[in-house]
Amino acid sequence: MNKLSSTILVCSVLYIGTALAATSGWRNDGTGRYPDAKPALKWSKTENVIWKKPLSKESNASPTVVKDRLFICQDPETLICISSLDGSNIWQATLDWDALSGGKSRPSKHNDTGYSTPTPLSVGDNVYVVFGSGIAAAFDLDGKQIWAKIVGSPTHEWGHSASPVFADNKIFVHMDNKLMALDPKSGKTLWTAPSLSFWGSPLPLEFGTRHAILTPGGDIIRTLDGKIVAKAVAEMPWTSPIVEERVVYVIDEKGATAFRLPTRLPLQLKVERLWSAQAKKDRYYASSVYHEGLLYNVTKGGFLVVLDASTGETVYEKRLPLSGNVYPSPCLAGEHLIVTSSSGKMVVIKPGRTYTEVAQNMLEGMRSCPTFDGNRMYVRTFNHLYCIGPE
Repeated sequence: MNKLSSTILVCSVLYIGTALAATSGWRNDGTGRYPDAKPALKWSKTENVIWKKPLSKESNASPTVVKDRLFICQDPETLICISSLDGSNIWQATLDWDALSGGKSRPSKHNDTGYSTPTPLSVGDNVYVVFGSGIAAAFDLDGKQIWAKIVGSPTHEWGHSASPVFADNKIFVHMDNKLMALDPKSGKTLWTAPSLSFWGSPLPLEFGTRHAILTPGGDIIRTLDGKIVAKAVAEMPWTSPIVEERVVYVIDEKGATAFRLPTRLPLQLKVERLWSAQAKKDRYYASSVYHEGLLYNVTKGGFLVVLDASTGETVYEKRLPLSGNVYPSPCLAGEHLIVTSSSGKMVVIKPGRTYTEVAQNMLEGMRSCPTFDGNRMYVRTFNHLYCIGPE
């Protein structure tokens, strides 16, 4: 099958990350949904701010919540553990690039991407990080380094942004045009498989008792041994897949397509096209959110594009009151959709088949997604970490 660039992909699969209560990372479980969240609807640099922590360097990584701690990154290779109660530092660890690389120069990066765009991944009592320089590492919750190694180098001049994921008792990193399976305890590379790497994060899949990974390069790779069971079912250069009820969705600038996969994982997997549709033509840096049969997508230029998940038909398009580029992905926090742009403008929307705006809020410039925990929202801007909640 030829590559189907820029598509919505629909696959009959299950996402195993949601079944792991002790696992969290980018956009929570990858869906961008926080069903128990009850955040404030209005905020600013001073309104409804519980605490605000200055940060010395930028990062695009989202905060990861683990119990009463937050994990954030900082360029070029620093992981910071922060108390969610008051924003104080608990510990900070900076990886030694010179020692790990043998004194080599770091790979190039884009100014918008930096070296710390991937979001930390929490699995049980450990936290795993990947940096755009090519370093991957593991720490326990008290800051002890378990392992650190260089796993590759970004293949694009815009740098690396794909976050690590967990499946089948392995850590997966997609970089350097290959998918790597790492032993969580030692960091040992268990296998590698060739697959074009872009900027989205890979998606764990479950076929009965078998597991696989869907990469943004469009390949489906068996987690057991790295065997590629399907190649180029779709190409996703910017976004990451999401899943709901055995269906995986991806949107990109050239349109929408639906595929069905078998419920079992064969050695050679064939996909069946279900439907094709045309979405608004623009780059989609932000990944989608699914809610009650609708897909919420936001273009680089700030158009909200709502699609019917069963047909791919456009329900409505609306230009949002944003400025800058929409790098952060939208999040569904409880009953409200929150869309953010790089300028720091954040729009609160009521989901549904018609556009209902609830509020417009302004913080600071950012490229990371907000993270939610109960009635608190954590936002990593260029210069601060905010804890926002109702008074």
